[in-house]
Amino acid sequence: MVLIGAGVIGLELGSVWSRLGAEVTCVEYLSHIGGVGIDME
Repeated sequence: MVLIGAGVIGLELGSVWSRLGAEVTCVEYLSHIGGVGIDME
């Protein structure tokens, strides 16, 4: 499974699919994960 974007919801669903046995790859455009709602501090 390929996650396009590393927002909070996508990462959560990716972790669920990973626990179910799927190989998960995340592709993120920004320099950090968590989406724009995550404070960098």
